[in-house]
Amino acid sequence: MGAAGSHAIAASAELTHRRGELGTEEQRKRYREEHPDELLPLAVDLSQEDVIDAMHKLAAAMRQIDATIYEYTWGRRALPNLVQ
Repeated sequence: MGAAGSHAIAASAELTHRRGELGTEEQRKRYREEHPDELLPLAVDLSQEDVIDAMHKLAAAMRQIDATIYEYTWGRRALPNLVQ
């Protein structure tokens, strides 16, 4: 993945984990002043190659997850005892 894609992922993670703390323009301004190197641009340029690469990785993960979920829902595998 290119630099733009990496920046997009980092920005998404940063903003997601702040849980709306930067909801107002005043909060965003204060955060930019306190952390000038941490807040990435709100818009990034992604190449078609970056997007396709990310979608392939997502599809591979979903295939793995789907197979596991199927075993526990429609398959015959019992859920492990989660209460100990």
